[in-house]
Amino acid sequence: MEFRGVARATTCTLGVLLTAMLIGGANAGGDANHDVELQSLLTCIVGCATELTGCSTMCVNLPLGEASGCAIGCIDGNTKCLVNCAMPAPPPPAAA
Repeated sequence: MEFRGVARATTCTLGVLLTAMLIGGANAGGDANHDVELQSLLTCIVGCATELTGCSTMCVNLPLGEASGCAIGCIDGNTKCLVNCAMPAPPPPAAA
C-alpha cells in the first residue's frame, strides 16, 4: 500500500531532524537555557512522531479507498504538530 511508503518517509524525516537537533545540542556548549529549550523541542517532536505512528497504524487497517484520505489527514496533522513545536512559547502573563 502507498501509505506505508508515506509513513516511512515521514518517520525517516523525523529521524533526520531529531539527529540534527541532537548534534546541534551537543555543540551548544552547555548553556542551561539552550538545554531546556532543546529538551522541550525534542519532547514535542517525539510526541509528534508518536501521534504519527498511531495515526498511520489506524490507517493501514482501513479499506484502500479510505486509507488515502486517512494518510493525508495523518500527514496534515503531523505537519501542524511539528510547526507547533517550532513556535516559541508565549510569554507568561504579567503579574498584577
